[in-house]
Amino acid sequence: MNTRPNVPKATVLGKYQESSLEREEHRKMMFSKETWENRFEEVAALIPWAGVARWLDVGCGTARFFEKVVGADYAVDLETCVGVDAIANNIQIGLDKTWPSRPHVSLRRWDIEDLDDLDGDLFDLVTMIGVVYQCGLPPFLAVEKCLGRLAARGRLLVTTENPRFKGFLADPHGCYPEKDEFERMFRQRGRTPAGLTVQYTNPLWRHRVTDIGDTDSADFKETFFLASYGTPSRS
Repeated sequence: MNTRPNVPKATVLGKYQESSLEREEHRKMMFSKETWENRFEEVAALIPWAGVARWLDVGCGTARFFEKVVGADYAVDLETCVGVDAIANNIQIGLDKTWPSRPHVSLRRWDIEDLDDLDGDLFDLVTMIGVVYQCGLPPFLAVEKCLGRLAARGRLLVTTENPRFKGFLADPHGCYPEKDEFERMFRQRGRTPAGLTVQYTNPLWRHRVTDIGDTDSADFKETFFLASYGTPSRS
C-alpha cells in the first residue's frame, strides 16, 4: 500500500511550476481535455449542491472547476468560492479571468499544509480534484487539512487515480493508496462521515458506477469519494 510520496514535495511543486509556464489552452490539451475537463463535469454531477453557500477548492489550478460550476442552474445557493493553489502562475491566470459578482470568487496562493491558517469561515463544501495523490504530501495529511476547513454539516469530495485500473500507470511522484485506506482518512479530527459515496469513474467515456467493490473496479480509471458529515450522503 503506497501511502507516502516517493519524492520530496519540492520536486513535485517544481514539476507543476514548470508546467504552469505553458498557456492554459496548451495545458488543457497536454493533460487531455477528454479526461481532465470531463472530470469536472462528472464531479459536479455527483455533488448535492443544494445548501452549498461556501465552497473551497484545494489545488484549484487555474480555477477551471469554478468555471464549470459558477452560474450553473444547480448551484444557485453559492455565495462564496475560494480557490487555493501552491503555484503562483496558476492563481494569476485564474485572477485574470472574468468572474460574476455572485458568487464571489477568491483565488489565493496557499499551501495545503497551511490550510489551518486560512482565514475566513468554514466551508459547506471542500473539493480536492486530481490532487491528493500528486501533491507531495501523504494523502492522509492532505485529507486531514481539508477536514479542518469543513463545516460540521459539510461535504468533502476527493478524487484519486484507481490503482486497480487495468491500464494504471503510476507516476514516479504519485502516491496511490487503496480504497480502504482512503475510507480511514475520512475519519480524522474526531469526525466520522454520516455517509460515504464511492464512485468509480471513466471521465473519458462518462462511465460511472457506485455499486461495485474495489476488487471489481479494474475497468475504471478514477475513484471519487464524497464524504458527508452531519447529514446523510446522496444515494
